[in-house]
Amino acid sequence: MDTPARLRGEVADRYAALALPSWPDPHADRAPSESEYERVSDPQRYRIVAARARLWAEVLAEAGAAVAEVPLETVTPDGETAPGQTVLVHRALRVDPPAGVDGAAPLWLVESLTPAGPETLPLLHLSAGRVEDLRARFPFCGCDACDDGSDRLLDELDDAITRVIADTESTAHRLWFGER
Repeated sequence: MDTPARLRGEVADRYAALALPSWPDPHADRAPSESEYERVSDPQRYRIVAARARLWAEVLAEAGAAVAEVPLETVTPDGETAPGQTVLVHRALRVDPPAGVDGAAPLWLVESLTPAGPETLPLLHLSAGRVEDLRARFPFCGCDACDDGSDRLLDELDDAITRVIADTESTAHRLWFGER
């Protein structure tokens, strides 16, 4: 039987095989400088988040989930992160729980691009249930001051997806895999 921990391990293994960029926490031993709050030195480094999310969709599909790309142009979230701000959608994946798992919420992985100086910052919006029910955004902020390194960023994404498929936040939905 698939468990969230096994699926997470499979995602991590596949991600490691991609040899995508990684970087340490630039503030591991110091506080960010004021100028770092105004700077996004390499917004494209955050493309790793969408790559990791797509691997999650792939692994979940192999475990019986139904994955579909949904043609959305915009989403106006009403969750805790950026409520009411319209998001221009680059790609939206709806991941429905495996057949026979009634009452479990679908997972939405919505990729967007937002201006960051002369470039764009890739973002991933994660929702459960309705696409508008935004649970998290990765990165939450792309400025250099808020950068905690790639490992922490990917761990936070994995944690958020695991919370949806393991339903650790509510009793309104059923588990995707395993038992409570």
